[in-house]
Amino acid sequence: MIKKDWIQSGVIIVVTLAASLGVIRWQAPQLLGVPVDLQMVQISKEVPPFYENIFRDEDFQSMEYLLQDPVSGTRAKPLLTQSPSMGPNDVLGFRNFSVPNLADILVVGDSQTYGNNAPIINNWPHQMQGMLHHKENDQYSMAVGGWGAVQYYYAVKKGISLKPRIIVVAFYTGNDSLDSFRMAYNYDMWAEFRVDPDLKASDIPAVPTLSSDPEHPELWPVRFGDAVSTVFSPKYRHATNQDHPAVNTGYDIMAMVAQRIVAFAQPYEVQVVFTIIPTKELVYEKKIELDDGVSPTEDYLALLAAEKKNILKLSNAIKAIPNAIYVDVIADLQRAALNAIPLYPPNVNGHPIAAGYNIIATSIAKHVAPLLPNRHEGLYAVKLANGEMRPALVRGGVVWSFLNSEVFRGNGWSSDELEVMTWRDLEKYPIGGEIGYIDRELFGPRQ
Repeated sequence: MIKKDWIQSGVIIVVTLAASLGVIRWQAPQLLGVPVDLQMVQISKEVPPFYENIFRDEDFQSMEYLLQDPVSGTRAKPLLTQSPSMGPNDVLGFRNFSVPNLADILVVGDSQTYGNNAPIINNWPHQMQGMLHHKENDQYSMAVGGWGAVQYYYAVKKGISLKPRIIVVAFYTGNDSLDSFRMAYNYDMWAEFRVDPDLKASDIPAVPTLSSDPEHPELWPVRFGDAVSTVFSPKYRHATNQDHPAVNTGYDIMAMVAQRIVAFAQPYEVQVVFTIIPTKELVYEKKIELDDGVSPTEDYLALLAAEKKNILKLSNAIKAIPNAIYVDVIADLQRAALNAIPLYPPNVNGHPIAAGYNIIATSIAKHVAPLLPNRHEGLYAVKLANGEMRPALVRGGVVWSFLNSEVFRGNGWSSDELEVMTWRDLEKYPIGGEIGYIDRELFGPRQ
């Protein structure tokens, strides 16, 4: 009996030791005499080469702005230098000056959000960031021209790693419906968004070519009485808003993506804000109605009727999602268009210029501001892992700790009723170090 117990005990010890060695080999192989930097890993699907995927020579050498991608369809060229209308793109191909470790606001969209036609500081995400200067407003934009709702969902799932407080998703009626349909019905990995199983990829309607020639018969050049001029392309835009199974399904996909994004963000306690950016044609609707010298064409009226119907359907679907916020930028854009200041270029290009992006930024900023805390400045209490509260001084965007309670009190501080600051908030600030001496002018309270 004793021998049997010994055997059982021996087996348990061996199994436990083997399991422990397995955990150590996985978590800390250096403890077994195999330093991580000396381990040999062959290139494989299981362990892809990280740096070769981020710093791809073929990407940097490419003359194309949009590169092919097996998951997102297209992605923007990384490290693109800035110009008056494009770039700079960060190493991931998004239009930012850098990739942060943390972002308070994650913005997702297409070229309307990327900000074609304007320098980066004048696209609407960066103008909005400037309007929120008094808030915790570090921002990261994940917008690529030609993207639709499916890519927005994909970007949100990746961007959540930046621990955003708010996600802003900007749909665009100019082409998101067919871009969304195309992704769902051409890529099997996105088959979950095939809301109509009877359709197939080839059911997508033909879209007229968008000509840059203002004399093209499908274009409508307009000059208003206040000298504002532009060129409309109503037939082209109507193709993505017409009453067609693929178009209608595309809008259904957009609504479905909105639901999925909110559901995905909820466990992270992230607030999701949606907006719908309209076509240039719809923005000028009221201005055309009030200008006796401009008579709308049949193609223009058909576009407006179809687009407004789609916007109403999509906006109502978004408003019905619990915990989602919908921001109407259309009314503000239409009011601003009544002024003598152009919001769009005088050609067929459908992207706003700086003044147009400013209206979008202002509309969204009003709804986002109340969701963000004020910029941290002063003394806070930080909760440690063991539950202990430690004081932390945020001064000029830098966080400081105190050597001891004597230095803390000597600099004029009291620990009474300190506002709690989370580690998530703390980690975005550079660490100034430990305050080890008394200097109330530098480290004391300020009125």
